[in-house]
Amino acid sequence: MPHVDRGASLVVGQSGKQGILIEDLRFSFKIEKTLSETLNNSTLSIYNLNRDSRKLVETPNNAVIMKAGYAQDIGPVTCFTGIVRRSLTVRDGVDWRTDFELDDGMIAYRDSKHTISFAPGVSGGAVLSAVAQKFNLPIRALPTIPNKTYPQGFSFVGRTREAMTKVCN
Repeated sequence: MPHVDRGASLVVGQSGKQGILIEDLRFSFKIEKTLSETLNNSTLSIYNLNRDSRKLVETPNNAVIMKAGYAQDIGPVTCFTGIVRRSLTVRDGVDWRTDFELDDGMIAYRDSKHTISFAPGVSGGAVLSAVAQKFNLPIRALPTIPNKTYPQGFSFVGRTREAMTKVCN
């Protein structure tokens, strides 16, 4: 049997606060994931939001959790979580279409700054784990890191993303 009973929903609001659930509307989206240091991103369009919902979702830096799937399968699952970078509502025939650009982890990537230092002999894996925790985001299991050490220790002052790049290089 073909998958015909699609479902999609969004939860939108300020990070760490109660958001609103948006469902039963027409959505279209595209998700781009990368293994590079650039952020994963998504473009999303929602049709015919009411004014209050439109005002909330058009607010930059609000968080969005997007779910989509088929009822015949396992139902809607989280396929993207991101922060509103930019949004715009336009007339599209008889519809109002709200277009978004979302970035995964944008606020931590953009704003996180730290000072870190480690004693001589620290392992690359320990430094990488500590830097990743500075982003204040959930951390998945890290890949196996070669048993490289920093004989002189490791220290860094600046944007956390730059420390991550330095450690990974």
